[in-house]
Amino acid sequence: MPETTHPSQPVQMARSSNRRTIALIVLLGLLVLVPGTARIPLVDRDEPRFARATVEMIEKNDWFIPYFNGKYRFDKPVLTYWLMRVGYTVFGQNELGARLHSIVSTILTALVIFWAGLRWFSPLAGFGAAFTFLTCFQVIVNGRSCVADMPMVLAVAFAQLMLFELLRQPTTRAQQPWMLGFYTALGVGFLAKGPIAILVPLLSLLLYRFVFWRRPVPWKNFRPHIGLPLMLLIIGAWGIPALVKTGGLFWKVGMDEHVVKRGMEVFHSRVYFPGFYLLSAFLSLQPWLAFAGRGWAAMRSGWGAENAFLVSWLLAPYLIFTLYATQLPHYVLPGFAAFFLILTQALDKPFVETGWMRWWFRIVLAILVVLVVLVSLGLAFALSHNAVPGITWALTGLIGLLGGLVTLALVARYGRRLFLWAGVLAISISVVLIGTGMRKLSPPVQMVPVFKKMPAGSHYLGYHFMEGTLVFYGRSQWTMTRSTEDLEMFLREPGPRLAVMLEKEIKLDRFLKYQLGRIIGHPEPMKTKDLTAEIDRLDTRGFTMQRVSGMNMGRFTWVTVRVYYRTS
Repeated sequence: MPETTHPSQPVQMARSSNRRTIALIVLLGLLVLVPGTARIPLVDRDEPRFARATVEMIEKNDWFIPYFNGKYRFDKPVLTYWLMRVGYTVFGQNELGARLHSIVSTILTALVIFWAGLRWFSPLAGFGAAFTFLTCFQVIVNGRSCVADMPMVLAVAFAQLMLFELLRQPTTRAQQPWMLGFYTALGVGFLAKGPIAILVPLLSLLLYRFVFWRRPVPWKNFRPHIGLPLMLLIIGAWGIPALVKTGGLFWKVGMDEHVVKRGMEVFHSRVYFPGFYLLSAFLSLQPWLAFAGRGWAAMRSGWGAENAFLVSWLLAPYLIFTLYATQLPHYVLPGFAAFFLILTQALDKPFVETGWMRWWFRIVLAILVVLVVLVSLGLAFALSHNAVPGITWALTGLIGLLGGLVTLALVARYGRRLFLWAGVLAISISVVLIGTGMRKLSPPVQMVPVFKKMPAGSHYLGYHFMEGTLVFYGRSQWTMTRSTEDLEMFLREPGPRLAVMLEKEIKLDRFLKYQLGRIIGHPEPMKTKDLTAEIDRLDTRGFTMQRVSGMNMGRFTWVTVRVYYRTS
């Protein structure tokens, strides 16, 4: 008698397979993002400010207003600080605790991507999109950062999934969970990083309806009379108390300066370039940009509502931030999920590669190989000139990371998929090496043993070296100044005190230009900021001095600083 299959068995098998895939994505995320994260020091400017602001909120028992160095910090809404409190509870007030929220948010984003791929294409497409998302260069970097981006990216990805489910279904009461999920994600995303979490889905919807799909959509599914109050309730639960406690300053400064002004003016002396995000994609989306030709062909051959929405999703953050004056590569992260869903939708379908796709693959991968060669030359130069160990560790790790990305691309194209995990392990080990090197190079980390000697109630001052890492690793409030008079007065006052003084600073571009000139036989004078004479004139009797050299990672400069301290 032939065997019969119970109707529920295929469903149960699919669910079991999906659970295994989810476990595999979580494992992949942990392998890529956890190793080395506790070793990488906080990088100025934003990381130490987020990390220290959370500490000061805890010390003040304040759940609404972030403070940094004893002053209001209006840069971002509050969600990231709340999440970091959880990280500190689990791992303590250290780098891993400060970054845990980004790691978790990145892995959850990968799971949302898998869910979208599973619903819109196939289980393999969903897993492929999650895999490529977790292993692209920008996510490897930003997915472990102590900033607000990844919680926002998670909220946007979830909102986009809810949005498309609302768009592709007829108007029924069954749509209510999708609608509630959509508006909840918008509210939570605003609490993570402000209006961008709302603007990306809104622009995606407009592009989908009026540009790429141009067909009627079920507007009734959105039920704004229910959804908008829900979204505003989530935002207002924090925003109203924050506005009241600061007398409206949180809106005035947080929105006017950190949203509107950044959109109209270039911050921190950066140069505006309209093609910035297209060029940055050749690093941010490595190594998977090399397969964009396949994604383009699969999208065109399978054009439908799903791909129209994914293109709208992908373009929305690029359009927004191309018009934005301040430019950073990670600003367009909210569109990455759409890129990888476009890229991997045809993994389980027959595919014929054309000549131009092969050339595109070679060109993009060649860029990555050139980067490996350039960093290798830098390592050779560092070794031949007896560079400090931290530089050699970091450069070795960077070569391994870039080499791991090359391995992923080559194996995905020519080899067995099982060997993709060799590339993942190479990335994990390389990030540990990078973290070890960066830790050796960070001046504030080198100062930690001195900070620990200082008794409670000590006073701290930074002179021409005014980075946020001093506040985080010094675990105290600092006076920051460029005034010699302020410094002299600080040294004359009684009690335990510590001053960090910038002695010399060399910008890396000037250093590299000087070394290139030496190589070709036409060296130019290397301009250096030198405050040695000013410091030598100070009366530092009674203070112990320690000199520290390293990389100021927030300004890309090599610095030598003097630490003068007195413990009584």
